[in-house]
Amino acid sequence: PNEILRVLQVLRAKGVLVPGDQQQLYLKLLLDAICKEGVDTDQQIALVKAFAATGMDLDALDSDAMSPLVHAVQHAPVGVVQALLEANANPNLGLGMHDIGPLEYAAGLGRQHVVSTLKQHETQVDAKSHLGSNA
Repeated sequence: PNEILRVLQVLRAKGVLVPGDQQQLYLKLLLDAICKEGVDTDQQIALVKAFAATGMDLDALDSDAMSPLVHAVQHAPVGVVQALLEANANPNLGLGMHDIGPLEYAAGLGRQHVVSTLKQHETQVDAKSHLGSNA
């Protein structure tokens, strides 16, 4: 993570934005940092901010149709979720094959701190998936 952060800081200092064809590579690097156990929370937050500063689409979907915010809701500390939201990740984006949003994931996992954080960022509390459930 430190090496990625250094590279992103250099790119940002030079005013380099993420070209469209590099989005998937940046997405994979960000998801690795968010989901990897043992990575310091402060490093994860710094990486989120650095990726956001490059112009990366924080609502980009991976091969499972899931955004960085949904991965963070599932795997990362609440500070990482907060950093994504502050960087304008969409808290209402329904994702995955069941069109489940971040709030619904957090509620289903019993991550009440994450649920509270999402509710503070204009997340639709009554948003329903096409399965008919809501958070």
